[in-house]
This record gives sequence, C-alpha cells and structure tokens, in this order.
Amino acid sequence: MEDTAPAIREFTFEQKKTLGPQDQTALVKSFNAYDKNGDNTMDQSEFKQIMIDLGYRKITDEKCAEMLKAQDQNNDGVISWKEFVDMMVAMKGTDDGKFGAIIEGKDGAMAQITGEHGGTHTYSIEEKITFGKMINLLLKDDEDCKDRLPLNTEDDSLFHVFDNGILLCKLLLQIDSGCIDERALNRMANMNVY
Repeated sequence: MEDTAPAIREFTFEQKKTLGPQDQTALVKSFNAYDKNGDNTMDQSEFKQIMIDLGYRKITDEKCAEMLKAQDQNNDGVISWKEFVDMMVAMKGTDDGKFGAIIEGKDGAMAQITGEHGGTHTYSIEEKITFGKMINLLLKDDEDCKDRLPLNTEDDSLFHVFDNGILLCKLLLQIDSGCIDERALNRMANMNVY
C-alpha cells in the first residue's frame, strides 16, 4: 500500500533567518498548490506556472527551462522543496518590484502582482482556474469565440482573452440574453483584420 501522507516541509537555519512563520506557511501552501502531481518536486510546466503568477507573464518554454536549470542545484531536471525555498528566499532578497508574490489567503494560495503604476492586485489562483473553466464551458460552441477558446486555465490567458470585448459581451449574453443586441457586436475585431 502506497503512503499518501503529505511530505514534511522543513526549512534550513539559513532559510529561517529570512522567512518568518507566515512566510514559511505561505511557501508550504504554495509549493503544495503548484505541485499538481504530488511528487514533491516541480517539473517545468509546474515551475512555469509559478513564474507566470509571479509576474513573468510572457515567459517562453525556453526561458522557463533556462530559469529552472538555474535553480536546479542538483541537476535532476526538477525543483525540489529546498531548491524552491532557496529560490524564493533569493527572490525576496532581490525583489525589485518587477514580479509578484505568492501569498497565503484565507482560502489558499493567492498571487499578488504590482502593476506598472504601483497598484497591487491579488487574485486566488484556484478562482482564476475555476473562472477559466467556466468560460470554456459556457462559450465552447460560440462561433465568435472559437479563435480564443478553450483558454488555458493554468496560465494567465484569462487576463488577456477579453481584450477585444467580444468574449465579455458573450458572457453577458449568457447571463441575460437580451442585454446586448448581438447585431451590434463588432466581429471584425475578432477576425484580426485591421
């Protein structure tokens, strides 16, 4: 019978110098949330999601592989718990405000980012994923949305899919079918014709 007990997350003495109890709790919850397959490591796809949620919105797979390799101290191709904590401690020590943070919220891991004008925005990672799945379900058969759906619920697609207004109008029509006259929608914006 396989042991499914969660791994014990320990911090080194050096890590504890930088991380208070709240930071430690937030890191444990974050690591567990991003370790989707529960193998106590982070592969490249799990690591990429952390980078996206920390503010590296347009990270490529190549850049992600490069960043993972830089943090992978034992060169096994994944990020272990210790490597993750070391990375977060290093980021905390060199934070220039260019990326966000994973923080503990009342209902789990939250991503917190600071905009270019200094505004701070916080969102629940779980709610972002759920909202993305709901959009995919509600609009899966809509011809006007086919070039944007299904959106990837594991990255930051949700924050960019509404840029031309069509998807937002279509969601509003799902709520109240008479709130917008569909004939008034500018479908040319959805066809990438300028």
